[in-house]
Amino acid sequence: MFSETQQFRQIWLLLLLGGIFTLSFYQWLSAAIADQIWFNDRLFPMCVLLLVTVFILSVRLTTTVHNEGISVQFFPIHFKPKFYNWDSIQKAEIRTYSALLEFGGWGYRIGLFGAGKALNISGNKGLQLYFTNGQKLLIGTQQSEKLSTFIAQMNK
Repeated sequence: MFSETQQFRQIWLLLLLGGIFTLSFYQWLSAAIADQIWFNDRLFPMCVLLLVTVFILSVRLTTTVHNEGISVQFFPIHFKPKFYNWDSIQKAEIRTYSALLEFGGWGYRIGLFGAGKALNISGNKGLQLYFTNGQKLLIGTQQSEKLSTFIAQMNK
């Protein structure tokens, strides 16, 4: 069995979120200290920013590959794992992809020009699934060599 869990923990993302939140908090605190009328106007955007930050930090991509098929969960979008039986998968391969060009970035994405869906956190390697119904799903991985070896061993 192969299993992998990924989360958004890129240093640039954490610095960006932390910087924006710190700046917003500073402006809110300055307004509160000065007892300005627009003090409450700053509270709502700061709460929204906090919720977005908590959401991003709670995102978790869990992939499990075993003899019966592939389970993938992109929490909190998927509250329970989605299971794909090997019978529904025509082909599975590890490939290099461009998250920005093919899918417009990272996360839960719908690709352009028939690229299908993508679930990815970072990087440019993924497990590309081609389903018997014509749909495609790319699942990002940070352990492409280990996953490729596991799939090759299963196909023997």
